[in-house]
Amino acid sequence: MADDQGSKTTSIDNLINELTKQKSFQPAPFSPKPVSPPAVSQSNPPVALPPPVERARPIMPSSVPDSVSKPVMPPPFIPKPASQATQTVPPPIQPAERPKPVPAPAPAKEYQSSIRTMSEDISSLKTGQKPSGVNIPRTIEPLKPAVPAPILPKPPVQPSTPGMQVKLGETQKTGPMAQAKIPTPAPMPKKAEAPQIIIPEGGKKMVGGNLLYIGISLAVVLAGAAYWFFVIRTPAVPVAEETPMPTATATPAATLNQLLSNAVPIEIDLSVSADPTTDFNEAITAQTVSGGTFDKLNIKINAEGAIPALTDIMDKFLVAYPAELKTNLGAESAVLLYGQKEVFTAKGLPDTSAINIKKLILVTEVNEPAMAASISKEWESAMADEFKNLFELDVKKAASKAFLNSLYGETDINYINFAYPDKTVDYAIVAASNGKNYLVIAGSREAMYEIIDILR
Repeated sequence: MADDQGSKTTSIDNLINELTKQKSFQPAPFSPKPVSPPAVSQSNPPVALPPPVERARPIMPSSVPDSVSKPVMPPPFIPKPASQATQTVPPPIQPAERPKPVPAPAPAKEYQSSIRTMSEDISSLKTGQKPSGVNIPRTIEPLKPAVPAPILPKPPVQPSTPGMQVKLGETQKTGPMAQAKIPTPAPMPKKAEAPQIIIPEGGKKMVGGNLLYIGISLAVVLAGAAYWFFVIRTPAVPVAEETPMPTATATPAATLNQLLSNAVPIEIDLSVSADPTTDFNEAITAQTVSGGTFDKLNIKINAEGAIPALTDIMDKFLVAYPAELKTNLGAESAVLLYGQKEVFTAKGLPDTSAINIKKLILVTEVNEPAMAASISKEWESAMADEFKNLFELDVKKAASKAFLNSLYGETDINYINFAYPDKTVDYAIVAASNGKNYLVIAGSREAMYEIIDILR
């Protein structure tokens, strides 16, 4: 039991020594080493050293007197950062401060500590005694303050040389190498949001107001339009557009020969005849003409063989005519032979036995039909005597002393019968279908009607 008590006492003493032991934080001696220039930009300041961390001190028992003074610890020495490598001029050397005298340590004080164990308390309680600890007197000697190391003067900074910079200075605790700063990307500009048009929700009260506003606007617009249309607006003057008249293609007028294209041409040569009238009548008698048909007589009165005018033929047959008539005649003329169908006996009865009766027709163009009609009117008194040989007429059998007038369609016919209409002298101014006017002289009423039908 005594051994156990002794071992406990020894372990308690060791524990107290450990708890009361004071450790001084002194910087380890170091020798100056050359410091290489930092790899990062010179503009970054040196990293400050963290302050020294104090260790937690053991809590002393309450039995320790408050009068015991705690040892005064000098402030820890913090080395200054080395000068930047880019500094070329060394700073002035400050003289080292004289160390202040250290005050004398306080005299050693004694205190008693009471240590109790659970086994002792249990044994005391079993015996009926009050548990009590073991009082151990201890003498506490104050720790001597640590003498700070003398501050050495900083060596002068050597001027930097291109390609190599070496700086010698005091050794100091360095922190981690400064990391190269990664440039922070510029913030992306926020897209300007399109302004939102907030349309207030119309309530029930806005419906009537909108309708009223729309109605007033429509009324104003309609009133303005009506005022402009009926008051301000000037009616446009209608522009007369000329419609081009279609140009009628002029159809060439039909010639007299074209109008008489159904007539059978017959050549009669009187160029060398001594008695042209007798020779002409013999040539007509020798011709056979069917009833109601025409033959066209091409009379040759000279050696040239040119187609003669009606006045030339009348000159050849010694027929006298007014001189004014010759100046009013046109270029076209024709002599036709018609097959007569209407024949009368001496008593005026139709002669159905007569065959191959032929009648002579003279056609010539006139320039002025009114003048030609007036000239022909003056010619009536001598006309029967002038044509009695060509038409084979007996003038003594004239049915009237003067020419009579009749109308066939729109054509005015002047005539004189020699007893009956199958032997006459008829003349008329006929307006033909080709737009020309022709003077027609025929030997019978039937022959006059047939030629008018062809020309018109």
